Amino acid sequence: MSGFGARIDEIRQTGEAAARAADIVRGVNAGGAWPEGEAGIPGAKAVAKLEAVRHAWQRIQADSASALAEHADSVTSAAGLYASSDHAAREALSTKEAPSGGIAAV
Repeated sequence: MSGFGARIDEIRQTGEAAARAADIVRGVNAGGAWPEGEAGIPGAKAVAKLEAVRHAWQRIQADSASALAEHADSVTSAAGLYASSDHAAREALSTKEAPSGGIAAV
């Protein structure tokens, strides 16, 4: 495939790595590190704040895993497109020549 095979393999490997990272992040119990209930802190406000922190960490973890999974899908999809279409690979993976002439940068 016009010399793009190695680059497509690298893109595919990047997608696989992102998918593995998403699986690892999903396996972390970030909210579980925070104690439940009063945790030795008296008062309803303290308990509510502790619960809010735990839920925030759980949301951050879920959002991060989801973003990594979406990235993995996108990269894997791109690799598949490039592998199946020489034109798409050439358009996306070719180095574009810098414009010449015109006004010089100062």
